[in-house]
Amino acid sequence: MNSTELSPKLMSEASSARSRRTRRQKENSDSTALGFDIFSLLTYISAVAGAGLGRDALLENTLRQDNQFVVYFQRVFVLAKSMGVEYYRAFALVGRQAKAARVRSLLLRLAGAVASGEGVKETIDEELEVEKEQFSSQYERSVESLRKWTDAYVAVLVSVTLVMVIVMISSIISDVANNVMVMVGLTVVAITGLFAYVIYRTAPVEVKTYSVGWGPSDRRKAFFLLSVGGLLGVLAALVVWKQVGLGPAVFTFGIFLLPAGLYSLRDDNLVDRIDRDLPNFVRVLGVSVTTLQTTIPSVMAKMDPRYTGSLEPYVNRLSTRLSYHLNPKYCWERFIAETGSEMVRRVMRPFVDAVHYGARGSAAGAICSQFALKISLLRARRALVASSFTQLMIPMHVVVTALLVFIFQILVVFNTGLSETVGNFNNNSQDQMQMPTLSSVEGLPIDPGTLPFFQTQDLGFIYTVTIGVILLITAINTFVPRFAAGGHILKCSFFGSLMVMISGLSLTFIPPVVTKLFAM
Repeated sequence: MNSTELSPKLMSEASSARSRRTRRQKENSDSTALGFDIFSLLTYISAVAGAGLGRDALLENTLRQDNQFVVYFQRVFVLAKSMGVEYYRAFALVGRQAKAARVRSLLLRLAGAVASGEGVKETIDEELEVEKEQFSSQYERSVESLRKWTDAYVAVLVSVTLVMVIVMISSIISDVANNVMVMVGLTVVAITGLFAYVIYRTAPVEVKTYSVGWGPSDRRKAFFLLSVGGLLGVLAALVVWKQVGLGPAVFTFGIFLLPAGLYSLRDDNLVDRIDRDLPNFVRVLGVSVTTLQTTIPSVMAKMDPRYTGSLEPYVNRLSTRLSYHLNPKYCWERFIAETGSEMVRRVMRPFVDAVHYGARGSAAGAICSQFALKISLLRARRALVASSFTQLMIPMHVVVTALLVFIFQILVVFNTGLSETVGNFNNNSQDQMQMPTLSSVEGLPIDPGTLPFFQTQDLGFIYTVTIGVILLITAINTFVPRFAAGGHILKCSFFGSLMVMISGLSLTFIPPVVTKLFAM
């Protein structure tokens, strides 16, 4: 098999991998994930319907798409072809059984359109416009909700940190039971994790990246560096922990994660640029195919690089492969896999299929480019919220970790000073035991060991709880920015490396600074 071809096995692996990374929703959920699939599938049907295909052929092509909404059309097709049910009755039967309100409404409208004899193209175009508005409205509501919850997360993170600080300071005044300290630490982590989960559920759900056996080069490098760097980072951190201390060990582990994070961030930025340039590329390609009355490969070979943008290297490789008369299907699959963008897959497949079946390139290009443009504009709104939140999370994590380490080191300094004071008092009292006179009662020194407060504490347990809370908050803050921004899970390696290095720096430099500060 030629190296430029995708085997059916790899194509199935791509589908299964995509299914694993997609957050599948229940059938009774009107989520943005389902809305994205409906919007995408109706775009495909609208583009291919422009070729004048019959209802049976159109449904057969639709059933071959990797889309969770396809299952409803599959039920309709089985009822119509295997059981002889008329299409309008099949749509109505499947629609009544659908649990999601959006799906039920759409299928019942399609049943009414088929019963009235309205044309397939006209019906799908109308439904596409309706779904575009519904999806846009739902996406914008999700983004607005995401904005509020990210603000709430920052406020809650500060609040629970202050609660932890108050409990730590309380241990100076009186003895705090170990179970109380553990309960407070678990409460801090649980509340932070709960709000992180709310952000995960609130953020719009969509698949942004497309991965197959190899994928984009930056993504492959990120995978490799994460697996190798993570293992080496753990080993190096253990050595540094034994030789130097915990703070430098944590920082060392973060350093080993950083290369994978940088490559994942670079890959994510490249996918964003490709998705932004895609609408213009598809529209120009469709108009050129119709105007020049030629094929897609011929147009791409002559296309001005200004219209390809970030897609230029991928388009050039695709044009070269097609010029050698390789299997077009595998060439297009390779093109989609190299870009690593799910948007490219959902835009180029309907366009190529529509032109293949005889639809006008300009009409198919307009439909597909409108879909790509709408998704790009919605993602830009989400990116505005996510970028602000991410930029705020970094200094916020600095403040939280530094504050916890600062307060704990104050406890260490106070505990040490109190122990020295008690020891000095005991030594002086043994050397200078005498009966006090009436005139010297007011100047009697007080034995700190007899006070019901300001007692020395065993800080080993408090240290363990504090370090545990810092590390768990670091882990939570690793995933929250990715929940807000979306994208590939590898982006967590970048945020994780930053958060881990910040925690390591706080554990390394804050204690000596506090010690010198209170020793002056």
